[in-house]
Amino acid sequence: MTVIPSGFYDRSGAQIPEEKYDELKAIGSNYFLIEETHLNEDVVVSTVWSGLDHWNDPPQIFWTRVFHLQFTVNYDQFTRSYTTEQAARTGHVEVTDAVERFITHKED
Repeated sequence: MTVIPSGFYDRSGAQIPEEKYDELKAIGSNYFLIEETHLNEDVVVSTVWSGLDHWNDPPQIFWTRVFHLQFTVNYDQFTRSYTTEQAARTGHVEVTDAVERFITHKED
């Protein structure tokens, strides 16, 4: 099933035409990467601007995901979405802290 976005947004949350969205995506990580934290050699917490909303009100255009580079641990429970860049930055810190506690608890 294909999910069609309901709109395109810049990092300030302003709705933009698809052509402008394409220009911003072409800038690359200098535009879309908000925060990235490597917790160890295998675990990365990444917060990005996606610029796409999938019918949320208000639009959720930022995401935090946790990646295990060896694909042996699923961190989907830590995935978060946000409306504003400030909320995304705050959420990145919260998710990073939660994953650090999770990893520490797993190692005990």
